[in-house]
Amino acid sequence: MPGSAGHATSPRASFLRRDNKLEKLQEQVNVLKASLGISDEDLLWRVESSKGNAFLAADQHLASSEERYDRLVFEMQELSRPDRCTDEDKANVILAAKLRSLEQQALQVAEWKAKAVACQTDMAQTKKILLAARVETELQRAKQNSNATASATQLEQLTSKRLESIKESLLSVQQQLKPGQEELQTLLEWLGTETDRFAASLVAEDKSPSYVISVETVEAKRSLLTTLRAIPECAQGSGKLSTLCTKATQLASKITASRARDLKYTETELERVMRDIEIWKTRREQAKEFADEMGKREAAWQTRQREVNDGSLALMRTFIPADITDLTVEALVARAREGLDGSGSGTLYTYDLATYLKTNRFLHWLITHGDDIERANFLAVESAPFFMDFTSYDIHELQALVRVLPDSFSFDKDGRKRVWRTSFIEHVRMQAAQHQHETIKAGWDPVRRARRDVPLPKLTARQQLNPIFCYPTDAEIDARLDKFERQRSRLESKHSRLKKLDDELIPQAKAEYLAVAEDARNEDMQRTFGKTTLNALRDDAKQQHLSLCKERDTAKRELVHGERAWAAMSPSFEQYQAEVTQIRALDPEIRNAPRVGARPSPFGGGKVNFLGELQGRFHRKGSNAEATASGDNSEAESASVGAKKPMNFLDELKRTSVRKAVNSGDPAEVENISQPQVLEMPASSSKSSSTAPPAPRNFLDELKARTANK
Repeated sequence: MPGSAGHATSPRASFLRRDNKLEKLQEQVNVLKASLGISDEDLLWRVESSKGNAFLAADQHLASSEERYDRLVFEMQELSRPDRCTDEDKANVILAAKLRSLEQQALQVAEWKAKAVACQTDMAQTKKILLAARVETELQRAKQNSNATASATQLEQLTSKRLESIKESLLSVQQQLKPGQEELQTLLEWLGTETDRFAASLVAEDKSPSYVISVETVEAKRSLLTTLRAIPECAQGSGKLSTLCTKATQLASKITASRARDLKYTETELERVMRDIEIWKTRREQAKEFADEMGKREAAWQTRQREVNDGSLALMRTFIPADITDLTVEALVARAREGLDGSGSGTLYTYDLATYLKTNRFLHWLITHGDDIERANFLAVESAPFFMDFTSYDIHELQALVRVLPDSFSFDKDGRKRVWRTSFIEHVRMQAAQHQHETIKAGWDPVRRARRDVPLPKLTARQQLNPIFCYPTDAEIDARLDKFERQRSRLESKHSRLKKLDDELIPQAKAEYLAVAEDARNEDMQRTFGKTTLNALRDDAKQQHLSLCKERDTAKRELVHGERAWAAMSPSFEQYQAEVTQIRALDPEIRNAPRVGARPSPFGGGKVNFLGELQGRFHRKGSNAEATASGDNSEAESASVGAKKPMNFLDELKRTSVRKAVNSGDPAEVENISQPQVLEMPASSSKSSSTAPPAPRNFLDELKARTANK
C-alpha cells in the first residue's frame, strides 16, 4: 500500500537511531567522568561496588592481584637466573665468535684446497709438456738439426723451471692447509660439544616446561639447534656455510633479545600489579562494609581462640593479685611468699618479676573491670610505653590481654585508641598463627601453578616465654652479682679518693701553696732566686691546689650520683643476695620449671569477682580509716604508709552507676543518679559520726535497690 510505506520504519533508520543513542550515552558518560575526575576503571568499580558487598569484591580483587604479584615475582626470578641470564648471554656471545671463526677458517681451508688442486692440475699438464719437449729435443738431435735442437732444449729448460715453481707453490699450500684443517677440526669438535650441551638443555626444558619462557624464544632455540647440527655438513667448502653461520648468529642474538624483552615486560607488569594492590587495599578500606566485615572476622577469630585465650587469661591472673595497685613491690613479694592460706608455702617472686607486674599498667587490665578499661586514658605519656611496645610481651601475655580487650574505647575523638586496638589485634593474631604453626599464601608453585602454602616462622624463645617469669640461672646470677660488686667497688674507690683528697692531698697542696706564697713575698728569697722564679713557683702551687679542689668537687658529685643510684636500685644489693639465697635453696624441679609458680598460684586464678573485690577493698580502706581515727597513732602511721585516701563505697558505686547509665544512653536515668544520695543515719550514732566515718550500707542491698529503681 502506498500510504503504509511512508509510515514504515526502515532497518537502516532504526540502526542510525540506535547509534545516536549510544553516542549520546557515551557523551554523557564522558562528561560524568570528567566532572568527577575518575577514570574508566574507577567508574567500573563504582558500578560493581554498587551491586553488592564492596568489601568482599575489593578483597577478591586484592587476592587476585596478590596472586599475580607472586607469579610475576617468580617469573622475574626465573628470567633473572644466572643460567638464563648471564651464563646464557656469555654462551651466545662465545657461540657467535666461534661461528665467525669457523666461517673464516672453513673459507680459508676451502681456498687452500682449491689452490692445491689447481697446482696439482698445472703440475700434471706441465709434466706432459716437459715430456713432449724432451721427446722433441731427442728427435731433433737425431736429425742433427742444430737450430731445432736448440729451440727444443730451450723449451725444455723453461718447462722444467715452471714445473719447479709449481711444485714450490703446491708445497707452500700444503704446509698452510694442514694446520688450517687441524684448526677447523678443533672448531668443529667444539661446535659439536656445544650443540650437544644445547640439545641437552632443550631436552631438560621439554621434560619440565616452563611457561616463563615465551613461545618465540622456544622456537628460536629449536631453530638454532637445527642450524648448529647442519653446519658440520657444510664445513668442507659448501656455499651454504656462510648462510648457516649468519643464521645461527642471528638466532643467538634473537634469543638474548627475546629474553630481555620478556624480562622488561615482566617488570612492567609487576609494577602495574603493585599499583593495583595498593588501589584495591585502599578501596577495601574505604568500603562502607569495612568495619562490619572486619568485626565479623575478628569475632570469628575470637571464637576460635576462645579456649586458648581463656587459658592464657587464667594463667596470667595467677600472677597478679586483684589489689596490686595498693601493694608495693616488697608487699607483692611477701604476699606471693605467704600464699593463699598465709602459711608461707606460696611462690618465690623475684624482685624483677614483682617490679614488672607492679609497674606494667597494661597487665593490670587483666584484673580491671571492662568499664574502666573502656574509659582508660592509656596512651598518656606516663603509661604509653607499656601499651606501644607489643614485642615486649610473650604469646601468653598477648592472648590474655586480647581476651579482656573491649570492642571499643570511650573518649576517642581522634581515633588513636581505635588505631591502636587494630594494630594490637593484628599483632596478636600473627603471633598466635606463628605459635600454632599455621601457613599463609605466599610465593608461587610452578608445578601446581598456584600460590604456595608457606609455614610461618616459629616464635623465638623470647616470644614463647618472657624471661621475667623464669628464675635466673647460675650464670645470670653470677653476672649480676659481679655487676653489683663492680658498682660497689667503684663507689668505694671514689669514697677513698675523696677521703684522701680531703684529708691529705688538698691540705698538703694548700700548705705548700701558702709556704711558696710566703717565700715569694720574702725580699731575701727574691734577691736570691729572683722574683719571677718565685712567682712562677707560687702559680704552679696554686694551680695544683685548684686542680685538686676541682677533682674533689667532681668526685663529690659522682659519689652523690652513684650513691643515689645505688640506693634507688630495685632490688638492692642486700635484697638480691637474700633472693639469690632463696632461689638456690629451691627444689631443682621448681627452680628449673618453665615458669615461676605456675601451679598452685599464690593469688588464685580464673575469673575475677569485681563486685566482691570492690566491697572487700572498701572494707579494708574503711578499717584503715577507723584505725586512724581511734587514736592509735603508731598503728595509724604504719597503716597509712603508701596508702591512698580512703574510698567512699557509695561514691564509687554512684560513679559506676553513672558510667553504666551514660553507656546505656538513658537521660532520665542519668538525671536520677546524678541527684545527691543522702544516707540516713540513726540518731544514736550522731555523736560518734564526728569522729568516725558513717557505717557503709550492705553492698548487696545497695545493688538490689539500684536494680529495682532501674
